[in-house]
Amino acid sequence: MRKRTSNETFIEIVKNGDKKIVSFLPTDRHDCDCFGLVRSWNEKLSRMTPELRLKSQKNPIDCPRSKGMKKYEIYCSDCGDLIAYINADNEQLDNWCNLHYVSEAKIGKETQIFHEEKKIKGKIKLIAKEREVEIGEWYGCMGLQISPIDDKLGFECSCGNDTRDFRIKNNLTGLQLKDKLNNNMINRDFSTNSKFIAKEIK
Repeated sequence: MRKRTSNETFIEIVKNGDKKIVSFLPTDRHDCDCFGLVRSWNEKLSRMTPELRLKSQKNPIDCPRSKGMKKYEIYCSDCGDLIAYINADNEQLDNWCNLHYVSEAKIGKETQIFHEEKKIKGKIKLIAKEREVEIGEWYGCMGLQISPIDDKLGFECSCGNDTRDFRIKNNLTGLQLKDKLNNNMINRDFSTNSKFIAKEIK
């Protein structure tokens, strides 16, 4: 089951169509060349009005180190959603930089059960019926992480596929934490058997 949008986002996409989000600033390691650039832009954006901030973020800012590097798209191997754009040396995303996550809000459909009163042999009974309603659904990236333990990239897709590292401090306990540790730590290397796959943009 996909993650639902907020009511505000649902109203927006009903009115204006699908809403695609590509992160304006790159996500990179703390020692990357773009660290100063990202910090400077964050300071500028914090001083802008919401309207000016939206106008200023139309074209994503690229990390200077990405010039000359191969460019890849990262896809979820479960549902096929586009998760991010990234630059790296190879499909295993060695020496990566300039990560821009991608999310998209779209109108979907959901079957809901409702009850209708019906008079049967003089008695009122509730009859269960189904109806299809429109809902707002997210596609693409819902979360990303650079693991402080092994420096690997982890993603959460809107379909539930997840490779984020939960060995670090978190709010999960018991069976929920055990499940995350068992499932999230496998197939994280972006190979053909990985939960997320990198494809070079030619």
